[in-house]
Amino acid sequence: MQGESLVDMSYQTFARAVGTTVATQYAVTQAAARRMAAQQSGVILTVTGHGSPYAGMGTTTVQWGLVEAMLRQWAVDLGPAGVRVCWLRTAGFRESILGHRDYGSSWSGDAAAEEVLATVEADTMLGRVPSVAEAGRAAVYQATADGPTAAAVNLTAGSVAD
Repeated sequence: MQGESLVDMSYQTFARAVGTTVATQYAVTQAAARRMAAQQSGVILTVTGHGSPYAGMGTTTVQWGLVEAMLRQWAVDLGPAGVRVCWLRTAGFRESILGHRDYGSSWSGDAAAEEVLATVEADTMLGRVPSVAEAGRAAVYQATADGPTAAAVNLTAGSVAD
């Protein structure tokens, strides 16, 4: 829920946004977890938003943190069953910014997608935003590697340092 400060947001708005995130993440992960635990193998892999909090982000960074906390707990609960839980952290992909007429971020206002992309890229250490193809390669690594669990791959191109 971007576009409003937590200071100005009603509890009902906050609870609805956060509750929807928790309920959705829980239902999807639980469905996969039960099936994978029964077969004693599998990888639950998802994508999370990741970034520094900014004014006007509302519940967004809260929701990102909640999802990652839930994924860590799923990893603990599923590890004994041979199921790993991993995620990709992103601050956006080139194609998702350029491919949408209105990127939908509250801070972008009426800026064209190219302007938004330039602003986002300028805020990264690499001076660019990762592509969907890069995310795909990272996902393949997470899904096929034998070891990682409760682990994120940072795909922010350095907009966030881990």
